[in-house]
Amino acid sequence: MSQWRFAGASVQGTSHIESSQPCQDACRYEQFCTPSGEEFLVLVASDGAGSAAFSHEGSQTICQVLIEKFTRLFAQGWTLDRMTPQYGRFLLRYVAVFIKRLAKAQERSEREFAATLLLAIVGKESAAFLQLGDGAIVLNSGGNYQPVFWPQSGEYANMTHFVTDKAAVNHLQFSSIAEAVTEIALFTDGIQGLALKYDSKTAHARFFYPLFEDLQAASKSSLPQLNAGLEAFLNSKRMNERTDDDKTLVLACRLIDSMQGSENIVSL
Repeated sequence: MSQWRFAGASVQGTSHIESSQPCQDACRYEQFCTPSGEEFLVLVASDGAGSAAFSHEGSQTICQVLIEKFTRLFAQGWTLDRMTPQYGRFLLRYVAVFIKRLAKAQERSEREFAATLLLAIVGKESAAFLQLGDGAIVLNSGGNYQPVFWPQSGEYANMTHFVTDKAAVNHLQFSSIAEAVTEIALFTDGIQGLALKYDSKTAHARFFYPLFEDLQAASKSSLPQLNAGLEAFLNSKRMNERTDDDKTLVLACRLIDSMQGSENIVSL
């Protein structure tokens, strides 16, 4: 039986609906098992630049390419000890190649496909994280919710860094931990104002706790309904009154039964 429950959704912001823009967010998440039987969870989210006409294709490409890459890696027995800052930079360049091919095929500038990157690879007692741009990856740290990195801002207000930037590799953030992650969330900047406390650079426990409580209680067969419920939550009147941007949220929690006897619970 899987030791994880996970769900995710990307929804179009009201400002994009009004301007007839597509949802520029994307997310993917998959559980993998290596030939030796080791389980891994890969979560990816991306937010296309609002000023880039085809950034929705960029964000979708980033998520798809990374999931396909890890599908091959884990089938070959890849393990998290190979996830280093150098390998993180390789993955960024790898994704950028596919964006470049996409732009060339459409005879467009790469900048028109600009998008951010959030990536988490979680194993039994270790995890690694990459971030380029805004949004955040949040972990449960002893009952407190903490971002792994603080959202990146660019040179000007409302600006950030994108995979298509020439200096993207210089802004890529990497972190790894040798501890068991119990709860993790990835989200784009559409909800970071609701999920993060800017004064203390922490996360709002009241935002995350009920979401993870529902996820922990869900049966495997009810996950499709949970995904639909998460999408409805992100698209609710209450949420849309507080943010008009596209919104992506990916959640994963380790089942309580699978944590029995574990002494290495994540703490930041």
